[in-house]
Amino acid sequence: MRNNFHIFVSLYVAILLAPFSYENYEPRPFLVSEISEKYSAESTNFTSSGESGVLISGEPAHLGDAMRAAVLVSNSGNISGSAWLLLENLDSGENFTGNPVAISPGSTREISTSFYPSISGVNSFNWSILTINGEIENSDLVGQFTIQASKRQTLETAIESYVWDEDNGLSVQLSIFLSEGRPREIQLFSKIGFEGSVHNLQQISVEVEPGRRLIELYLGNPLVDYLFIEATPSGWEVNESSTNISQLDILMPIVNPSSLSISASFDPIKPLEGESVIATITLQNNGEFSTSSGNLRLILLSENIIVNEVVVQPVNPSSSISTQIMIPSWPDGSNVDFRAQWNAGDVSAKSDYSIESITEDQGLELPFDIFSATIGAFSGIVVIMLGTFIWRAVSTKTPSVTNARMRETTESAKSSGAISKKEISCNYCDQRLMVPHEHVGAVKCPSCTMEFIVGEKKNEPQVVKSSGPNLNCPECEQTLRVPLDKRPTMSRCPICRTEFLAEKGEL
Repeated sequence: MRNNFHIFVSLYVAILLAPFSYENYEPRPFLVSEISEKYSAESTNFTSSGESGVLISGEPAHLGDAMRAAVLVSNSGNISGSAWLLLENLDSGENFTGNPVAISPGSTREISTSFYPSISGVNSFNWSILTINGEIENSDLVGQFTIQASKRQTLETAIESYVWDEDNGLSVQLSIFLSEGRPREIQLFSKIGFEGSVHNLQQISVEVEPGRRLIELYLGNPLVDYLFIEATPSGWEVNESSTNISQLDILMPIVNPSSLSISASFDPIKPLEGESVIATITLQNNGEFSTSSGNLRLILLSENIIVNEVVVQPVNPSSSISTQIMIPSWPDGSNVDFRAQWNAGDVSAKSDYSIESITEDQGLELPFDIFSATIGAFSGIVVIMLGTFIWRAVSTKTPSVTNARMRETTESAKSSGAISKKEISCNYCDQRLMVPHEHVGAVKCPSCTMEFIVGEKKNEPQVVKSSGPNLNCPECEQTLRVPLDKRPTMSRCPICRTEFLAEKGEL
């Protein structure tokens, strides 16, 4: 029972008897008539308005449906009072009580409460209007009524089919069945499962009539592995045999790799060896379908290592996103080759970049080597000073020196000053160089600052062949990248400094 009004009435009477003291208490029969006589001058007088009795709404009813009972009550007394409606289900013994309603003298108010049928078939109820003192003031404030309740209605939901096209995205055809009875309002929840998680996609209210009907749902272009649709009743209960949940696996359309593109910029534009560089990379989806979430990698091609990797979110059709990747330490070399690779599910896109760098020897960006130029200038000054000294010595010779001796001395000086040289090419940059004809040993090119050996028989270089752009160092097996369009060419391993000849292999 929801409320026990007999206990409430007893507590109320106890409060009225509190004024006399415990010491002077003498047991005697308690008469409610004494209280009535005391307040007979001021009282309420509740009566049912008209002869309608109790009004029932919510029929035809099914089990689980909320119904409403209401009574119009008038107060013909001279003070305000409160009253409420009590319903007792004679089949289950369950009581239903409404909220107290204050009624002023000469006023009529509706007093109501909600209730539910308990059995399928005829349900019998007693009703009564109670006041604050627990008494029923008039006989027209009590009565009885019956209602007919049917079984709970059955609700069935099934996903019949789906179509995914470029114009409408994912559209689903849903079948809903409601058994015989009243029209009902339901809530349709569309949920999607993707990579182990479930998300709410759409919620709509639908009014359904008894029978079967088809509903078309348009869900856009979500990332989805399976679709989950649930039909939930609004303010009513479904039969236990209802199947109001339906699930279906969804195959997303394949994204065309050619519709994906990558663009990148590096800050600073010309990095210095060892400094930190920020690469801003933009991923563009020019296709008709969303990509999956994935990753973006920045790969150093010379060593085939991943410099950094970040997670990227899905990219919607005809949209783009930008992200930044940090390169902690810029590699050495005048040109550094990187590859940006975007992996999104089963598809990927990549783009290669060759970045011009500033090395330590190129700090002033001069077209010649400063050290070699300084040595050349100093050597020229020495030669000029030596020639001047010899010319003065010859022009100021003493008379005792014969012409033959002078001629012999001059020819000797000329022969000692003229050093026989030969022209060679730098092995690395093809710069033309002049070296003494008899020189054997190391020579440093003033243009590319590389050293090589002249005057000795060179050992034949090792030859490495491959059909692709990548090959392995013959000494340390380090994976290196040498473009096919530059072969054959001499290459040097950045790890062990071994030089070898890179050639194309047979496909």
